Parts: sequence; structure tokens; C-alpha cells
Amino acid sequence: MKRFSTGLLVGLLIGLILAGTTMAFANSPIRLIINGKEIVCDVAPQIINGRVMVPIRAVADNFNSQANWDSNTQTVTITSNATIGVPSSQTQSSEKQEAWAWINRVNAAIAEGSSLHNKKTISHSDASRVISNLKTISKELKAWGCLSEYDDLKSLQIKMMGQLGTSLMNLDLASDGSSTAFIFANMKAMDTEKYNNCHQATSTEIQKLKKMNLL
Repeated sequence: MKRFSTGLLVGLLIGLILAGTTMAFANSPIRLIINGKEIVCDVAPQIINGRVMVPIRAVADNFNSQANWDSNTQTVTITSNATIGVPSSQTQSSEKQEAWAWINRVNAAIAEGSSLHNKKTISHSDASRVISNLKTISKELKAWGCLSEYDDLKSLQIKMMGQLGTSLMNLDLASDGSSTAFIFANMKAMDTEKYNNCHQATSTEIQKLKKMNLL
């Protein structure tokens, strides 16, 4: 009997502790945090039917928006005051100038590489210098944070310089007079075709951007 009473008492104590813990969590206020900042609402967030409900106006205000309630239509309308993803004319003009600067810089590197590429044989030092320059420009161009309208042009320019660099590398290897030179000569011919196709695609993209008044 004594063991039964002790067990019953322990069970009741555990039940009371668990119940108290559950009530404590249930009564804890729900915090609303937006972008790392805790927001104090005029109406506290609540859990209703298993879902967390927060006052929409508190959320809208912190996203530079306005929330309006129309009692006649029972409609909540949220209007954003921010201009997101719409570049200004000043931004477009600046981007256009940067795009032309990149086109001219890439064209200069391509012209130097093509001049070397048209030779039957080239020195290793010349090939290394031009290939290194193409890699440097490609890396810097890739890091250029341009408008999305220029993404295709940027990708084509980087690809074009990469293909020209590979073709120059194969030409360099084909110039050493070894028994495998003819293999690299054939590889150079295939890379040249790929480069020419990419060069044509780049020219087409530039014409498209001109028609869009982005160049």
C-alpha cells in the first residue's frame, strides 16, 4: 500500500510538472522578427487552429508597403512603395557605357589573339602572354555585376575568349615539331570552328542589344 501511494504521488508530481511546462509554452508570447529586428505589434501574434496569425499591417510596414482594409468588399490590399528590379535611366546609361567599355576591351584582346592565331607557328612566350591576358579579362568580366539584360553577351564573350585561348594553346603545342604535333593541329582546327560560331553569336547578341537601346 505504501509503495502504491508513493508511486501515485510521484506520478501526480510528474503530471503537474508537465502540465505546468505545457501551459508555460502555451502562454509565452509569440515574437515577430523581420530581418533580425523584433517587431512590437499593436495586436500580438496568435496561434489559431494550429496556425500562427500575425497582423498584416506590422509586416507590410516593415517592407515599405501599405496595408488597407476594405470592409465593403472584405478585402485586404497591400501596395508596395519600393521600386524593385526597375533600373532608372541613369543606371541604364551607366550600364551601357560599361558594356561598351567591356566590348572594346574584349575586342582588343580578341584581335591580338586572332592575329597570333592566324600564324602557322607561334612562340611559346607569345602564346602564354596572350592566353594569360584572355584569362585575366574573362575573370574580371565574369565578376562584372551588370544588369540581367547583358548576361547573355557576357557569357558569350567569356566563352569566345576561352575557345580562342584553347585554340592558341593547341597551336602552341602543334608548333613544337613533335610527333604529336598533327593531333594538336587538328584540335586547333576544331576549336577554331567553335570560336567562329561563338563570335557570330556574340555579334548577333550585340545587334539585339542595340535594337533594345541597351548599346
